Amino acid sequence: MACELTLKGSLSVPGSGCGSGSGGCGSDTGSSKTVSLSFSCAGQQYQAIRGSDCVERIQTLGAPGSQFVDLPSISGLTAIEFLYLKTSNPLIVRVGAAPATKLGSGGVFPTGFVGGETFAVTVDGVAVAVVFTIGAQTAQQVVNQVNAAGALAGLAYAVASVATTGQILLTGALTGPLGSIVVTTPNAVIGFAATGTTVGGGVDTYINGVYMVQFDKSNAPSLIQVSGSAGIEVLAAGTST
Repeated sequence: MACELTLKGSLSVPGSGCGSGSGGCGSDTGSSKTVSLSFSCAGQQYQAIRGSDCVERIQTLGAPGSQFVDLPSISGLTAIEFLYLKTSNPLIVRVGAAPATKLGSGGVFPTGFVGGETFAVTVDGVAVAVVFTIGAQTAQQVVNQVNAAGALAGLAYAVASVATTGQILLTGALTGPLGSIVVTTPNAVIGFAATGTTVGGGVDTYINGVYMVQFDKSNAPSLIQVSGSAGIEVLAAGTST
């Protein structure tokens, strides 16, 4: 549902202030940060406000777009309805960032495995090959063996978990087109009957200077990431945990 835009209002967030120490943030608990809005939605109210007290440094590896990190100073916001950024250099902002996921369907547990059954998946470019033992009977036991194979392949995170549906869920770590899950050797018994690829989510925007946007409540992103090298000031508002 569209809303009427107005040219008034402001957002403020209390902070700890900026000092002269090497960390940039001092202990002035009486300070606050206020940003005048260039637009707002008539009648819009925010449950919580988050923001940086000082200019924070973003430094990702490689060229902008090669690596993304979570936007700082917005922890606790589960839905970001308003976002103001001010950067000293160009950055790429990924709105609605999400890793690739793939949910199994029709998995049968206990599996009845006798040992030697296989499953292979490539997660964020890392090939994971699983040879199940007779001990992979329940969904959790299958997950444990997939994650053990993932660790052996060099993944620093657990790729498999048991979803609330009782099926197996595969989840990567990288977002956007950098993230992917590719089933290369299917196994219908555990819920992955065919080969296939899923990719991560997110919409990338190049920014340089001031970036300000208001999202509709029904489509507010829960995760925003950034890539590049710059100082950044952050002010966000929305729904909190």
